Amino acid sequence: MSTIATSLAPVDGAPISYAQFHHNNLMTTRLAEMCDWYATVLGMTVTFEYPMGAWLTNDRANHRLALTMVPGLSEDPDQRLHSRL
Repeated sequence: MSTIATSLAPVDGAPISYAQFHHNNLMTTRLAEMCDWYATVLGMTVTFEYPMGAWLTNDRANHRLALTMVPGLSEDPDQRLHSRL
């Protein structure tokens, strides 16, 4: 279930509304790219970062989304053929 949050920083005088994630963890091999993507699409900022991951939020919660890079994780060239989020 997601809700709509109103951005605290309006652009051109009009507030931006973003959907909220609630404590999800996604595995990735592209940590920096994922942080940038969620910043652009959902207005998220990194609240905590370490070499193998980051926590992001777009409201006052300490984190809404965790991104994790697990040792041995690799890109899957056949990913379109698998069940996925």
